[in-house]
Amino acid sequence: MEAARVSDLLRTEVPMRSFIHEALLQNPEATREQIGFRWRARRGETLREGEEALVSEAYELEAPAARASLAGERHAAGLDAPPRFALTKKEIVGLAAAVLPFVITIESTAVFRQAGVDRGSYFSLGGLVGGLIAVALGIVVVKAMVGGQVGQGIRLGHIALGSGVFLLGAYHLLHGLGVLHGVGIMKFG
Repeated sequence: MEAARVSDLLRTEVPMRSFIHEALLQNPEATREQIGFRWRARRGETLREGEEALVSEAYELEAPAARASLAGERHAAGLDAPPRFALTKKEIVGLAAAVLPFVITIESTAVFRQAGVDRGSYFSLGGLVGGLIAVALGIVVVKAMVGGQVGQGIRLGHIALGSGVFLLGAYHLLHGLGVLHGVGIMKFG
């Protein structure tokens, strides 16, 4: 009777090792209990005497190799590399909208003397359009990063960049509408 049970276990060992190898290739993080459960489910019966030890032994042999293989694949694919700071499309457009009004000025100025005091009006279409775009994109970038799923340093970098774009956009809006001229910060030229 004992010889028949040993023979039966030996016939089970090769397919079991093969099954455990395949199961660990599919899920290298699977525990020994999960693998044992899958083996029982595949066979449709409970583990016989001695099979539990075979599952444990085969798992201990196969699991380290499967995990090392997964780690090698993740490293080769760059999945474990630390995230890097990279500008988003919205940040690039926002920066362009914040810088272009310094270069492209489509403005109109009117200066007149009233009661011995120089008065005037100022309007800059480039500042107005660039400012609106920069303000809107600055807000979008900051809102996206406040609840973002990136590292703290990268998130702070994007928030700082979005805030800078917002502030430059606000300056262009105030300048383009002539508010800075009206309060005396800038002179009519």
